[in-house]
Amino acid sequence: MLLRRVTKHVREQNWFAVFLDLLVVVLGVFIGLQGQDWNDDRLRRLESKSILARIESEFKLMHKTAERRRGVMEQNLLAGSRIVEGLQSGTLASDTLDDDLTSLVTIMPLPPPSVVFAELQASGRLDLVLNRALTDALYEYNAWASLLAGNTQSLTQPFRHARQSLARVREVRTSGIPSKEDADRSFTYVTDASALLADLKLHAALRNAYVEQDNFHTYNKRSEDLIQGVLNQLTATVGAADIVAGPH
Repeated sequence: MLLRRVTKHVREQNWFAVFLDLLVVVLGVFIGLQGQDWNDDRLRRLESKSILARIESEFKLMHKTAERRRGVMEQNLLAGSRIVEGLQSGTLASDTLDDDLTSLVTIMPLPPPSVVFAELQASGRLDLVLNRALTDALYEYNAWASLLAGNTQSLTQPFRHARQSLARVREVRTSGIPSKEDADRSFTYVTDASALLADLKLHAALRNAYVEQDNFHTYNKRSEDLIQGVLNQLTATVGAADIVAGPH
């Protein structure tokens, strides 16, 4: 219909009408494109909001877990210090010996790389993060966590070696009842304190485990700090995004 009207106006040489017809067409196309751009921008903001919420949920959980594990690591270090000091003095506390040895060689997992960030990298959608500082914080955390994860075998070797070496001076006594949970195990360790004090190679293995326990505490603390850095940047990013987006 519009084409017929334009053709009619051209035949009549009504150039003003032709101009108005063309203006209507141009404005219609412009408004349509602007509407599409607005809709695309709205969808992108919604997708970004969803991604930021997932990042926040993931990193809050990791921070809470790292805090809890730090407390366990500190208890493990305290137990390890009693063992190391006892080996040096030649006197081991019999009432805490078995529990202290178990704590000393316990491996506490470190915070893993971010699953959400890895997904964004793989899909090429890091633009949804919106904030360069947040992106940098995510890169820094994931590089650190990936480094730790990639070296798990070497980092945990002192614990595994000490645990295996303890078999020389420990025996396992079983109850015959299956374990229901960690706090209610079906077996107990009984350590020969005299044999432990006489086994100098085992002393070295336990000292190495203590040093690595301290290293793990440091690794976990750095992970905590990097996670908190991501959460701080996330707070700033979400606040800025809300200001830009306004009420919709």
